Amino acid sequence: TPGSLLEAYVINVTTSQSTKSRYVPNGKLASYTVRDLLPGRRYQLSVTAVQGTELGPLHSEPAHLYIITSPRDGADRRWHQG
Repeated sequence: TPGSLLEAYVINVTTSQSTKSRYVPNGKLASYTVRDLLPGRRYQLSVTAVQGTELGPLHSEPAHLYIITSPRDGADRRWHQG
């Protein structure tokens, strides 16, 4: 909504067994590093913007990203197309 401030993001990291939710309280954030991902696992990440309005917080539709982490855990990390 024009004139409203983007106040936060909600990042959900989902595996086949669980979902972890992170509330990132800076609406001007340009990047965020998701930590604690295990090698060789499938993850679904979703990001929702939270906007402050007079009626309370308004959440956007989530943007989804599906990833598989590299099977190896080392200093040489590259993106792999699967």
